[in-house]
Amino acid sequence: MTRRTGFALDTLMVTCVSLAARSALFAGFSSAPLFLHPPVDGAWHHRWASLIASGDPFVFAPYFRAPLYPWILGAVYSVFGTSVTTGALFSLAVSVAGCALFHRAALSFCSRRTALAVSLCWALWAPAVFMSSTLLIEPLYMTLLLLALYLISKGRVPAASAVLGLAATARPGAILLLPLLLVPSGGRKALRLLPALLPILLVWCVNAIKGDPGVIISSQGGINLYLGNSPDSDGMTAFAPVPPDGLTVRPDNVWSASVRGAPAGASESGVSRYWTGRALSAALDDPARWAALTAWKLFLLVTPAEIPGNYDLYYMRGPAPALRFLLAPPPLFLPFSLLLLLLPAVLAAGKADKPDRTLTAWVVLLLAGVLPFFVTSRFRLPAVPFILLLYARRLERSRPRIAVLLAGVVLAGAASFASRGLVERAGVNMPFQDALAHAGEGDMKGAEALFLQSLDRSSLRSDLSMNRVEAMHNLGLIAARRGDLDDARGWWLAALDCSPGFMPSLEALDALEAITAGRVR
Repeated sequence: MTRRTGFALDTLMVTCVSLAARSALFAGFSSAPLFLHPPVDGAWHHRWASLIASGDPFVFAPYFRAPLYPWILGAVYSVFGTSVTTGALFSLAVSVAGCALFHRAALSFCSRRTALAVSLCWALWAPAVFMSSTLLIEPLYMTLLLLALYLISKGRVPAASAVLGLAATARPGAILLLPLLLVPSGGRKALRLLPALLPILLVWCVNAIKGDPGVIISSQGGINLYLGNSPDSDGMTAFAPVPPDGLTVRPDNVWSASVRGAPAGASESGVSRYWTGRALSAALDDPARWAALTAWKLFLLVTPAEIPGNYDLYYMRGPAPALRFLLAPPPLFLPFSLLLLLLPAVLAAGKADKPDRTLTAWVVLLLAGVLPFFVTSRFRLPAVPFILLLYARRLERSRPRIAVLLAGVVLAGAASFASRGLVERAGVNMPFQDALAHAGEGDMKGAEALFLQSLDRSSLRSDLSMNRVEAMHNLGLIAARRGDLDDARGWWLAALDCSPGFMPSLEALDALEAITAGRVR
């Protein structure tokens, strides 16, 4: 067997393992209501891509969210049909391709045996496996990053530059990685950035033609910066306050909150500048609070807990049974706690060489793109494959001593102890999202039980609504649907007790009074 054939067989093994793990998760998850009715960002991407597939390619421009993923998903829908299943299978295929690319890149940094081992680890990394069956950006974004790393390792810097430009139109934080294109020697280094600018320029042209040249890629950064640095920020919750009347002016609740809170008539870029200014003012008005918040977010970047964002991965062990074999709940916090366990050994592995420094730069820049905003499992996930490569490269050069491993056990244990209750305190109310999904499938009995469970979940954070008002309102609707008008009235009054201006409950009570008055007559 030749060396090249051996490498190809290893890549095939990684591809098969990643495909098997993702297919198993997809098979178990695809019948769950939360799969058929994706929450938050997934629902928004599905709607956006559906409109693109129906013939409106530049819908929602100038863009609040980066458009690459909805563009590609819309193209997939136009060919294969519009459905959540189609989108999830596309994510699965892209994720498997990313695992194969990871192995090919790993061969440039590690020995064959180590490259295979670390690639299998990434192929089975629980958050990445789960994301492969969702309509979230991460599978595409991470695959683009890994493709860029592979191209750089092969000396194809202009192609890598174009790929990073595409990645930036999926998630603008990838712009921070562009300086890495200047590291390889030779040629006119400044020219290496030109291919990266082309995809960004294309998106900017669309935004300009649609009326706002001030939006380069997307305008979401301003409100996200505020959500991550406001006086009320907890560093991990993207909580957009609901307008007093409960109504929205845009199809995205964060988009709506940003517009409703900004000066009337402001452009999309003006709205973003307004929230950026609010975020900076919050930091400057109380530097000590902001410094403490930033320190807290640094901890959140390395906590072994998978902080919920759109999905609570520990909750999803129920609807997605395969996740139970890949993700251990607190206090074990596997797999991320393994990184903390091995961290002392990685640090003790001797002087860093140039590839070590390159991989470290990828990790630092990717995490630096998260820190100014809010930290969740899915936002730190793109850094994980680069962390794994760095670990594999350093650990194969130096076998850790017992004392170093014991230090790792202490570190992982301390981090797990410090992370107790962190997932529960995060601002994602997964039972509420599950209840909406069950209601979408017509299972009102299941939805009612989950809405009640969501009220218990929301009681853990008195400082956040966590959909408490909406849950009460929906419980009223379910009660009214089964004819229990007194119970419905009680739930709507309870919703108004929490939020006196909540318009849906006010309107429901008005309609109920009209019905009751009609019966009396």
